[in-house]
Amino acid sequence: MNILERLQLSGYISPETFNIIVHRHGENLRTLSLVPEADEETRNPLIVFSGTVLQHLSSHSPRLTHLSIPINRTRGDKNEVGLYRALSKLPTLQHLSLRLMYTVGPDEEFWDEEKEGPHPLSKCGEAKVPFTYLKEAFSNGAMDETLARGIFNLIFNEGRSTLRYLRLQLSRKSTRNAPGACPGDFGTTLRWFNRSFACTHDVYRVGDVMIKELGMAEVRHAEEHWKYMMEDEQARWNDHGEDLFVEVFGSFWPKQTEEWWKEWRSLPLDVGEGV
Repeated sequence: MNILERLQLSGYISPETFNIIVHRHGENLRTLSLVPEADEETRNPLIVFSGTVLQHLSSHSPRLTHLSIPINRTRGDKNEVGLYRALSKLPTLQHLSLRLMYTVGPDEEFWDEEKEGPHPLSKCGEAKVPFTYLKEAFSNGAMDETLARGIFNLIFNEGRSTLRYLRLQLSRKSTRNAPGACPGDFGTTLRWFNRSFACTHDVYRVGDVMIKELGMAEVRHAEEHWKYMMEDEQARWNDHGEDLFVEVFGSFWPKQTEEWWKEWRSLPLDVGEGV
């Protein structure tokens, strides 16, 4: 059998496919990049990178140095923290890229219309997304430098300190019922919170991890959008839910200054005992 050291795979990746990869090639893999994409016609289950799955990867991939996978954001709770701790157990991991996935409303990947009826957002435009769904999306999609540093330190300090680079990219699942699935105001609104970061640790330097924010052109565009939304109510277009976006923002981060849209922050990681 030929030795497989590098594998990049996108498309429909089932749990069975992942297990075959790990069992047949994990021993020799150095680089692994997986981009699972849903099969909407058959709705077969995709691989989900849970703590158990990541522990399985760690125990079978002793030489893995580069890994790129998606994981689900769950507001920094114990389950999400457990994923970072599982990643810290990869014994030789140096370069890690994580796509932090979240949804607006119930995840369609796990929604069964035959049993549960129509998806609650199936006829919902972006101006009519329920307050509760938007609030969860704002909090789940908010990634600031403090959170990026916390994730890096959690993986780095609980492992064997081999990690040198961590890329964190927030990504919203945009399936057929997702509001604002096409580019527009809704995506720009969320982009203000959906920051991406590169975290680098220099093995030859003693000190803190270096954090660099990525995609600043899109962030500046999103800020202009938020400036527009805070203008006088009569000057706004209200076709895309601007009033509701501002209301949801204020429910999390009360307005305290004239540039209140800059005063958001991420939820902290729940790093308590018992993950």
